[in-house]
Amino acid sequence: IGRTVARVREAVVSTQSTGKNGAVFEPGQGNNAYIFPAVALGVMCCGSIRIPDDLFLTAAEALSELVSEKDLAVGRVYPRLSDIKEISVHVSVAVIKRCYELNLATVLPMPDD
Repeated sequence: IGRTVARVREAVVSTQSTGKNGAVFEPGQGNNAYIFPAVALGVMCCGSIRIPDDLFLTAAEALSELVSEKDLAVGRVYPRLSDIKEISVHVSVAVIKRCYELNLATVLPMPDD
């Protein structure tokens, strides 16, 4: 209708647009609600010495794993905000693992869990 949601390769892109009858559709606050807090938690937990762009890609990929077909079917491009605690843990763990893979973590040895 007036909402623009497009799959670009393996990403979901959401932009603001105007629909029929002047209705304005705006994208959610994915970075502010889901990505930045989880990246910050992850780098603090492992003591990362840097925050390269790759960590944001890792966080976005981890977040996308939590978007279900049901979410997409009802027009959500993010998981439910009511699940933010569990989502933040999932995304942060992915960021932490990536920090260890990139030898950025200073909390050593890498925890088993």
